[in-house]
Amino acid sequence: MTRVDPPARRRGGALCAALALSSALACGDSAGSASETETSAASATEASAASEAETSAASETSAETETSAPEPATIEIPATDATLATAFTFDVVGEGSARVGGVMVEGGVGTIELMGAATSLVVYEHQPWPSMGLELFQALAVTDERIYVVWFYCAGATLQHLWTEGTDGAPLEYEVATGACSYSETPSAAAVTLPAISMPLPALEPGFTLSGPAVEYDGTSPGVVRLADVEYTLLPFERVDCTDCGEPGWWELHALLWDERGARLCFVIVYLWADDPEHALLTYSLTLPELSDPAGYALLSATWTAP
Repeated sequence: MTRVDPPARRRGGALCAALALSSALACGDSAGSASETETSAASATEASAASEAETSAASETSAETETSAPEPATIEIPATDATLATAFTFDVVGEGSARVGGVMVEGGVGTIELMGAATSLVVYEHQPWPSMGLELFQALAVTDERIYVVWFYCAGATLQHLWTEGTDGAPLEYEVATGACSYSETPSAAAVTLPAISMPLPALEPGFTLSGPAVEYDGTSPGVVRLADVEYTLLPFERVDCTDCGEPGWWELHALLWDERGARLCFVIVYLWADDPEHALLTYSLTLPELSDPAGYALLSATWTAP
């Protein structure tokens, strides 16, 4: 697997939409003899009635338009109650220094205090970085209205620092951490319990496009990814600019894959390699609620552009 080590990070913008309705009415005046006055009065009455009818029609049209305006999509995912098998065993006790408070993980599951709230967490990926003497562990922390992605960086038995990001717009951030890590290559099976999720679509990451037989994204609206005959809505919400991290450099899109019909939600990283403008790599995925890995190491044929 490709190691996730993004030292250069940059936040993009958000999407928004607005609806404006307007109407205008016009009227005239008249003068003359008594008969002309009567005629004028009748005309005025007719004009008034017509004006009222137009106003009523405009109001009805406006009301219908407002009524028919689509509601923002909401992602609804049932609670997770499943077992996750991994090829490693990981424990950590410690604390962060900014966004993260206390952390307690045993056997790959536990809690992390994020933004002042205790949040259930599952660790599902291990990425060794021997040249730096580090072991990296990737986790999802889940509340009832958002998902956080957490990376633990351990040097031997010491927790050194953390990276975190959230689907609610919390950008990817680094912080110093303290604590104790324990890692072994002993396989484990963790009993994972996470809350049900009801959340809005995340703000999309603009400036990128992907186009291929199994993936489409135009940088302005939700895209599509097809994996194993399942069509997912692609929702990139964070970027990592690692074009200067090595040879070749790369971009990362951190994204959600939403299977609305199956009521499933997956986190995935999309890698775009600077020397390969005809492929996109999807990996490091985990799906709620069944804890499956739909992407594995999926190299998709796709042309892409970056900012």
